[in-house]
Amino acid sequence: MRMALCSPSILLRVLLIILFAYSKLTDASVSLSNELTNFIPACAQVCFVSFLENNFPTTSCTTTPTLDCLCSSNSISGFTIGEGAIQCIISEINIGICEGEDATGT
Repeated sequence: MRMALCSPSILLRVLLIILFAYSKLTDASVSLSNELTNFIPACAQVCFVSFLENNFPTTSCTTTPTLDCLCSSNSISGFTIGEGAIQCIISEINIGICEGEDATGT
């Protein structure tokens, strides 16, 4: 019997779906500040909020985190805030949620 190998993009999608589903089960609610929304396209913000809720406990950066706090805090997963943002943007491009200018890297 052959064992199928999963590509990294499939694993990333599954991880993000699990993180999103888990975040809906918790009452933690993170609001993105203007500082963060300037860098994260609207099409990837739901995923990014889920990443924050699951990787940066609100006790360390409150429910409206700043870049200063997030950059100086360790995440639970080991990913930096920038890596989490890029993962969300790429996964949303791959499933067709981010399109056009949001998907071009500009």
